[in-house]
Amino acid sequence: MKLSNGTTVETNATLSNLLEMLKEYGRFYLPHRAYIVNLDYIYGLATREITMADGEKVPVSRGRYKDIKTVYLDYMAGKYFK
Repeated sequence: MKLSNGTTVETNATLSNLLEMLKEYGRFYLPHRAYIVNLDYIYGLATREITMADGEKVPVSRGRYKDIKTVYLDYMAGKYFK
């Protein structure tokens, strides 16, 4: 797991378990079976990939683009237009 400050943390937890633990924060999403992203750190969103604030590219599964787009736009609207 890579944190926003660049630190890498190793864990034995599965991504499903990590996502379940992070669910209460409401800002984490699984765009691909191998990644969890924090919506606060998304810099750009395209059909096949997410660009994170640090420039890293995260793949988006074929069937998840429409959902991540909706989730991200709703999240940003709620964050900035409360």
